[in-house]
Amino acid sequence: DADRPKVSMSGNMKFGGENIYLNKEAVIMIDEAQDLQREYANAFVRMMLDTGCDIVMVGDKMQSLMYADNIFVTMMEEDLPGIDVISLDYLDLPR
Repeated sequence: DADRPKVSMSGNMKFGGENIYLNKEAVIMIDEAQDLQREYANAFVRMMLDTGCDIVMVGDKMQSLMYADNIFVTMMEEDLPGIDVISLDYLDLPR
C-alpha cells in the first residue's frame, strides 16, 4: 500500500511528480483497456466513488492479448453499485 497513490479527501493526489485534482469535472481516458486485469476495475471504481470523476475506457474485450477475464468482463458483467456502465456497440468494418 505504500506505493499506492493516496487521494486526499479533497481529491488531490500526487502522480508522476505532479499534483492532480480528481473531482466530478475530471475525466480519465483509458485506451486498449482490454489488456488490463480485472483487478484494475476495483481501483477505478474506488476512484470514481471517492472523487466523483468519470472514467472512459476504450477497447474490445474479445481482443485481449493476455486475459480472458479482463477489465471489461468485470465492468460489464458485475453489479457495481453507484457506477453507471455504458457499453456502446460498434461496427467493425474491414478497410
